[in-house]
Amino acid sequence: MDMFHIIDHDNNTCTVVGIPNGETDTWWQGDIGTSLDVHAIRIHTTIDCGLRKAKISLSNRVKGFLEQDVSYCTKDVSLVLDDVYIQCMQPISGRFLTIEMSGQDSGSCLSLCELEVYLS
Repeated sequence: MDMFHIIDHDNNTCTVVGIPNGETDTWWQGDIGTSLDVHAIRIHTTIDCGLRKAKISLSNRVKGFLEQDVSYCTKDVSLVLDDVYIQCMQPISGRFLTIEMSGQDSGSCLSLCELEVYLS
């Protein structure tokens, strides 16, 4: 099983987007560099943010997630853990990995410290 790191784990370099920073539409996107076949994703986050109502998708277009031109790994991650392993519903292909959060509650945020993509 091959693995691809998008963000290296370092608690001092976590990225945070969402309500605490004043954003209302919370999303993060990473460019893998080339279209890959993905079957699972591991996300290391901070316990104060976790993943609430998250959708994880891949697209071959940079704004594919805005235009619904995506393949979803999962459409409803609702975990408040600092280490989440997500097995995709089926292997998906794409270059741009996007994590979107919808229906945010007060204090909801998305924090990423490390992201690992497991290839098919």
